[in-house]
Amino acid sequence: MVEQLEMETGRISRLVKNKITWIVVVSIIAAFTLGYFLGRNCEDRNEPPRYYPPPMPQYPGART
Repeated sequence: MVEQLEMETGRISRLVKNKITWIVVVSIIAAFTLGYFLGRNCEDRNEPPRYYPPPMPQYPGART
């Protein structure tokens, strides 16, 4: 009974660790891409930096 409980907690902690590492990796990649795009936008000084999201794609059948 105790060994089974230890096995369960070990599996759960491993799952949590995997999820945490996955979240960290994804957030790092997102931060890099965001910084890259913002830096690239700020490089051309002719136009002000664009912070608004791009327009939504028009789907066929959507009311316009």
